[in-house]
Amino acid sequence: MKLGAQLYTVHEYAKNLKDFEESLKKIADIGYEYVQVSGTCDYPSKWLADMLKKYGLKCCLMHISDDKLVNATEYVIQEHNDFDCPYVGLGGLGAW
Repeated sequence: MKLGAQLYTVHEYAKNLKDFEESLKKIADIGYEYVQVSGTCDYPSKWLADMLKKYGLKCCLMHISDDKLVNATEYVIQEHNDFDCPYVGLGGLGAW
């Protein structure tokens, strides 16, 4: 079993890249090794990949919008590959 931190729990502290990085550092300092990315500010894919590596964190799941999954599928695949993240999570489905 892998225990990780769902980043939505710190979304109030991840509204910009500076605060987001500080939150990742604190999560790593607590001892977490895994995170679920959701509810954060927008970020460049490479930036988050670098931050995860910097703090020794692994992304095990990302929540994305249904719109992004349908309309930017190739980007979602590339982003998940960048983070070596095997799972996509849909936080809630919009009106289809």
